[in-house]
Amino acid sequence: MNNKKDGTANKKSRSRIAAIGIAAFLILGSVAGCAYMAGHATEYHTVRPANEDLTQSLTATGTVKSEETRTIYASVTAPVSMLEVKQGDLVNAGDVLVTYDTTDLTLAEKEAKARIKQAGSAYASTVSQNEKNTLIYQGAEMTEKMFQELIAEKYIQIYELQRKLGKAEVRVTDINALIARAGLDGDDDDVDDFCATIDAWRAEYDSMGVPELEAELARQQAAYSDMQAFRSEYAQQKFNADVRLIDRNAQQELLHKKEEAGYVREGIADDLTKAGLGIMAPFRGIVTERFSESGAYATEGQPLVTMANADKLYVSADISKYDIDKIKEGQRGIITIGNRTYKGSVTKIDRIAVTENSDKAKIPVHVEFIGRVDDAALGIEADVEITLSHEKDALCIPSSAIYEDENGSFVYAITDGKVTRVNVTCGASDDEKTEILSGLTAGDDVITDALTDEALGKAAKAVTES
Repeated sequence: MNNKKDGTANKKSRSRIAAIGIAAFLILGSVAGCAYMAGHATEYHTVRPANEDLTQSLTATGTVKSEETRTIYASVTAPVSMLEVKQGDLVNAGDVLVTYDTTDLTLAEKEAKARIKQAGSAYASTVSQNEKNTLIYQGAEMTEKMFQELIAEKYIQIYELQRKLGKAEVRVTDINALIARAGLDGDDDDVDDFCATIDAWRAEYDSMGVPELEAELARQQAAYSDMQAFRSEYAQQKFNADVRLIDRNAQQELLHKKEEAGYVREGIADDLTKAGLGIMAPFRGIVTERFSESGAYATEGQPLVTMANADKLYVSADISKYDIDKIKEGQRGIITIGNRTYKGSVTKIDRIAVTENSDKAKIPVHVEFIGRVDDAALGIEADVEITLSHEKDALCIPSSAIYEDENGSFVYAITDGKVTRVNVTCGASDDEKTEILSGLTAGDDVITDALTDEALGKAAKAVTES
């Protein structure tokens, strides 16, 4: 049994030795392989992330326009003596654009002054005459009343005289009747009585003073007729004065005519002042249209020229829907027209898309020129480069070294001598480099050669780009 055991033990011992030998061979082979692979690692061009200033911008094309366009209208109705600016002219603020011929307005002002004087004289004459007619009316009315009272008194006097004469006539009638009776009766005694009565009545009649009464009646009747005539005369005077009287409304109308003439004259004088001043350019601008010319007759409110403000020029750049969210008011930019460049600033983002230069709608963005511009023409094409962001000391690598797949952004790097995949978070980017927010450090070797995942895990050697 011991031999068996010894044989078994020897067999196990040989197995261990063989295993150890195989392990040793494998280890040595692995070391030799590593040494071989190290000597045959693939070389890749690499860069190391570096801190740089990074400016992200967006380029677009547009046309030069003006934020302010104003049409200049005729300030008065008058002939235009001078309108020499032409379409495309650049004029300075305060330059005279239009002068007028003031001959017609000067004549109209003189005529207006004459109408004022005439209206004033008519009003004053009417008021004065009205005052006279008022006095005549009042005097005639008062005199008419006085004669009316006198006529009434005279009527009473005439009536009283007529009453007395009537009484005398009655007595005469009585006497004649009594005489007739005395003659008819023929009785002496009766005749005596009749005679006594007749004598008494005749004495009474004689005492009535009939001749005096008749003379007085004739005189009073003549006076009555005169008073009637006078009353009629003053009544006619009153009527005539009343007809010539102008009521308050008519006087006010005359006064209004005088005032209206004054207003007309003031308006003409104002127009004459405006015409004398002419029309000056309200701002430094470019003439875009001219509607009249020297020698033409202009009506107040008629358009003469249209100007675009040369100090409010901007480029209307069309931005696609993919980039419009990157644009903000206040962003700065560079405007390029031919070989000339200007500073600009985003001042407005329109809210209506256009399809003028493309089948796809784009949003116009106003990039205004900063400072005075003397050599930019309206309507000319211009390129704009809008600065979206500017990062200082940003950790950057070439944009060409970054890959994208469904899992996000990544780069190929050399880590411990092998190709590895490193997921990264990107920030701002320009045409050449991109900011790395996470995933890389300044000492990492990022491969810039084109690779695929087939290279992952394979030996690699960095050849750092200068």
